[in-house]
Amino acid sequence: MKNKKYTLQELEELVELGEEYQKLEKNGRLLRLPCQIGSLIYRVEPDCKNCSKSIDGESCKILLKNNCKKKVMPGVFTIDLYAEFGKTVFATESEAVVASVS
Repeated sequence: MKNKKYTLQELEELVELGEEYQKLEKNGRLLRLPCQIGSLIYRVEPDCKNCSKSIDGESCKILLKNNCKKKVMPGVFTIDLYAEFGKTVFATESEAVVASVS
């Protein structure tokens, strides 16, 4: 918003909001998401169909970090993926592909 003029009341509300965010952050209750909920993301997942280990899917997920074959799948970002962002969940397909081969 270029050159927007704020009223005194609007400025006071912005200051209060900023103070509230500072309190939340200080108490470890403010979560900064890497992208919006519902955004397109790319997940690195075990490729159990082409796995030479011939094991079930749940065991294959455990082996994902242990040289198991991997595939990149598009998905939708949800809050439960937050902890995996940058590990097995990525904002771009190219990032996921790089992670899947490393």
